[in-house]
Amino acid sequence: MESNAVLEITQKVYESRTNFWGRVFHGIGDSMLVCWPASYLSAYLCSLTGLRIFDSQLYYIGVLLIYYFVMESLFQRTLFKILTGSIVVTEKGDKPKGSSIFLRSLIRFIPFEQISLLFTKENERWWHDVWTKTYVVKNSKLKSKLTHEEPVT
Repeated sequence: MESNAVLEITQKVYESRTNFWGRVFHGIGDSMLVCWPASYLSAYLCSLTGLRIFDSQLYYIGVLLIYYFVMESLFQRTLFKILTGSIVVTEKGDKPKGSSIFLRSLIRFIPFEQISLLFTKENERWWHDVWTKTYVVKNSKLKSKLTHEEPVT
């Protein structure tokens, strides 16, 4: 059984979640930023090299895996999470391990994961959050809750 201190921290993480529209902004923004160029580049490489469309799609998935894994492993955020002041944390507010970040990145490719935000209990967590026990939170809000200070807006 977890101690009261750990449960209190987990509650503070939960209360610091980025809201539904922030999550939608991250998803659409990162998709536009990475997916469109990756898909055009993969189609271009396919036409240059004679790769089949399946090979092109594997390349596209590889680019996205690298983007999410590198950005969230190094910075705990993607480019659009930076714009909203959000970061990825564990249930205890810590930086997730590389294995959790890699799993988060892989889960993004499960069919219907992109709309899972609509079907989760809180409507603010995708399957890649729920299954890896991570949260996307407002960084300043979490820091203020953990240090008992007023958040900077």
